[in-house]
Amino acid sequence: MRTITYKHSKADGLLGYELLPARYGEKWDQIQADSVFIYAGDFDYLIPYLKKHYPIVDPVTNDRYGYFDTSGFNPIAKALWTNILAEMKAYQTKDRELKAFIRSLVTWLEIQLEWADEIIIFGNL
Repeated sequence: MRTITYKHSKADGLLGYELLPARYGEKWDQIQADSVFIYAGDFDYLIPYLKKHYPIVDPVTNDRYGYFDTSGFNPIAKALWTNILAEMKAYQTKDRELKAFIRSLVTWLEIQLEWADEIIIFGNL
């Protein structure tokens, strides 16, 4: 698993989120894809992009997710990621490190979404 960081320091601990690309029909515990980990403090910059799209409905299972679960399972479909990526790319900041962090994450997501149907976010908070 790869890690993408912005300002994380060891003193902040090991809490965070794993982003795992998957195809529909795969059992989450058998997915072989490369995932990425983002520490909780760094992930705070992404939460607004995600939360504004809730509630969401899984297009395959029709399960409804009323809120972003910081300690659990958040399957987000490719179509929704397309909107989130557009918003992330439009974000303007003078902070070079934040720009690099967002660019790294956007690039990783775009590569994964070339083949994945969804990106599942697992929080360990």
